[in-house]
Amino acid sequence: AAARHFDFFSRVGNIVGSSVSAAFLLILGAMNMYILHKLVQQLRALIRTPPGQEPQFKLLEGGGCLFRLIQRLFRLIDRPWKMFPVGVMFGLGFDTSSEVALLGISALQASKGTSLWFILCFPMLFTAGMCLVDTIDGALMMSLYTSASAARDPFVVTYYSVVLTGVTVVVALFIGTLQALELADAVIPNPEGPFWNGVETLGNAYDIIGISPLD
Repeated sequence: AAARHFDFFSRVGNIVGSSVSAAFLLILGAMNMYILHKLVQQLRALIRTPPGQEPQFKLLEGGGCLFRLIQRLFRLIDRPWKMFPVGVMFGLGFDTSSEVALLGISALQASKGTSLWFILCFPMLFTAGMCLVDTIDGALMMSLYTSASAARDPFVVTYYSVVLTGVTVVVALFIGTLQALELADAVIPNPEGPFWNGVETLGNAYDIIGISPLD
C-alpha cells in the first residue's frame, strides 16, 4: 500500500525534511554570528590589554541558552562511560540524508529478496563510519581545548573559539542556504537559468561538499 504512494510520500518528506533542516541551520548560523561578534570584540579587547595584566571583563563562556536551562543535567555526565547512553539518544534522533538513503537502499534490496544479513551490512558500515569520524572529531577537539586551557592563556582560548565559531557560521549558512534554494527549486514550477542550474549542480554534489575542507 505504501509502495503505491511512495512518490508522493517522498516528495512531501523531502519538502518537510529540507524545510526543517534549512531553518535549523540558518537559525544556528545566525545565533553563532552573534556569538562570533561577541568573541571578536573580546579578542580585540584582549589584544589591547597590556602584557601580564588580567582582562578587566568576564570571558565569554561556551554553551547557548539550552546549556543554561539544563545545566544540571550536564553535571550528571561525570564519567566517560556515561557518554555512551548520550550517544545512543543522539543517534536515535539523528536524521541525515545519508541515513535516509541508507534506509531506502535497504528497503529496495529487501523487496528484491536480498538476504537480511547482507542488508544489515549497510547500517553496520554506517555506524562504524559515524563512530570513527565522531571519535576522531571529539579527540581532536578535546586535545585542542585541553592544550589551550592548560596554557591558561585567555587569548589562546578566545582565538580558538573565534576560529571554530567562524567555521560553524560559514558551514551552517552555506548548507542552510543551499537547502533552502533546493527547496525553492523543487517547489517553483520549471525554474530555468544558470543560477538554478548551479543550485541543482551543488545539490547533486553533497558528497563532494561533505568531504571538502569547509565541512
